[in-house]
Amino acid sequence: MTVGINNNIIKNIQMEEIKTILNSWWFKAAAYGAGGTALLIYGYPLYAGIAYGIGVSEFFKYFKK
Repeated sequence: MTVGINNNIIKNIQMEEIKTILNSWWFKAAAYGAGGTALLIYGYPLYAGIAYGIGVSEFFKYFKK
């Protein structure tokens, strides 16, 4: 019984770490940059530019703090 409780605690701690990484500014900027690159490769320059713009915006939000 205690092993199950300990596993749940470990899973919750791991989920919190994953949430902090996914909500960080550098991950969002990198994700939008990768998405923009993928859109550019597929031939959608307008949408790629929008994705790059959002990525740059996320990057500059870090310096605004």
